[in-house]
Amino acid sequence: MAQGRGYTVTSGLVAVISGTQTPILLATAGATVSADAIALRVSCPSGSSPTFPPNSSVRFTLALTTSGVGTTAATPGKTNRLDIAANSLWYTTWSTPPTIGQILWEHSVSFSAGANWGEVFPAGLERRLGGTGSADQWALFVTLSATSTATDFEGSVDFIE
Repeated sequence: MAQGRGYTVTSGLVAVISGTQTPILLATAGATVSADAIALRVSCPSGSSPTFPPNSSVRFTLALTTSGVGTTAATPGKTNRLDIAANSLWYTTWSTPPTIGQILWEHSVSFSAGANWGEVFPAGLERRLGGTGSADQWALFVTLSATSTATDFEGSVDFIE
């Protein structure tokens, strides 16, 4: 039996070419909303004529943040068609970009076409967003060890509310 309603949300393909830490997905939860990340998937698809620097890596970071103001919503998909829409809000663009806070999860992958990683958090070690009286935000960031051209990245989160 499920511990809550399940959802999956994705950033879609996001072009990142600089070595600065770049947000690709933002989540917000109001004072009466909580969500638990139960799995993360990140990837570096091949893109359109990308360049991949040799001996390089990409670091994906899930962190708490309080500064993001989302503008383009990403609608989480329900894992059970009978469930209600997610109460947490997810964004792929923002008028005020999120800045990194407390790191909740981090992983590096090879900076190459098709590089990917998926991680399922064991029961009890889920990453919590929100809860009573909070106004938490999560952001998923990408950091390149070297600059490139035309490289796309994608992140997705499975979560329960």
